[in-house]
Amino acid sequence: MINEKKGKDLGIDGTAYAFDGATPKKLLFSVKSGRVTSSQIRDLRGTIDRENAAGGILITLEEPTKDMKQEAIKAGRINNLFSAEKHNKIEIVTIQEILDGKRMNIPVAGVIKSAFRLEKPQGEQLSFA
Repeated sequence: MINEKKGKDLGIDGTAYAFDGATPKKLLFSVKSGRVTSSQIRDLRGTIDRENAAGGILITLEEPTKDMKQEAIKAGRINNLFSAEKHNKIEIVTIQEILDGKRMNIPVAGVIKSAFRLEKPQGEQLSFA
């Protein structure tokens, strides 16, 4: 889900939900332009903790610095319950990598952008025409 609210986003530009069985795990996206530093990684880490999310992805215009990469590693790793793989809790991805087709390391099997509920009026059948 893309954050469409105006005003403060509290460090969250988008969310996705991944599943490890029946339990949804929240993943946060933060998008930064301009000069990005390791402080943005620490901010994302704090936001992940505050939101009780499984992990986060920082999308940036610029290549990450050595300090940014080290700060992301300090955030720890998370297990993929469907394989023996471990993933960084915070991943840094550049816009260029996305344009080049890089896939983000999502730590579980299935991902949905957002969930929604269809309301069915009493006694009527839903139509998707």
